[in-house]
Amino acid sequence: MARYEGKRGLVLGVANRRSIAWAIAKRLADGGAQLAFTYQGERIEKSVRELAESVSSPHVTACDVRSDEDVARVFDEVGTAFDGQLDLLVHSVAFAAADDLEGRFTDTPRDRFWLALDVSAYSLVACARAAEPLMEAAGGGAVTLSARSIAGFPTMEAIVEERSPLHRHIESDDVGAAAEYLLSDDAKNVTGTTLYVDSGYHAMGM
Repeated sequence: MARYEGKRGLVLGVANRRSIAWAIAKRLADGGAQLAFTYQGERIEKSVRELAESVSSPHVTACDVRSDEDVARVFDEVGTAFDGQLDLLVHSVAFAAADDLEGRFTDTPRDRFWLALDVSAYSLVACARAAEPLMEAAGGGAVTLSARSIAGFPTMEAIVEERSPLHRHIESDDVGAAAEYLLSDDAKNVTGTTLYVDSGYHAMGM
């Protein structure tokens, strides 16, 4: 039996094939999970629908995580699609204005600071709350989060590869593998911790 056979999951944050969310989704789908996807904005809808189709998922819907009403609608649709149950929730959503990512931290306006927190952090709370009754109906569930939207990310990757103990470049699929473990029954007693996928860079205290 495949690792996720019979499991139902919702994936938020897929934008394209390079997305960490897609790396996670692909592993879940390969393991037998049924998946639903959300997208933010018409610009990436076509890409997300094509990726969803490649893993035989007909469940794709828009979602503005800033809106409690929109989040509630999405989970109502997911509940209908999955017979009122949900086993897996992947939250890979983050946002900050480009000017704020590239500029000085102390120049960040209050409204854009709260916008970044709302989309990147509070949306996890809103989604977990909406998922709770569906996961309870399924007898329990698992939530994981991951995102990359930082200016200069390629430079950061190069520094990690150069200075980390393992001297390895981190691929999206490496994060997908870690998330696959956290979402599985093998990690049923793992919570409240951070799993670093950084070739040991965090251990250098840098």
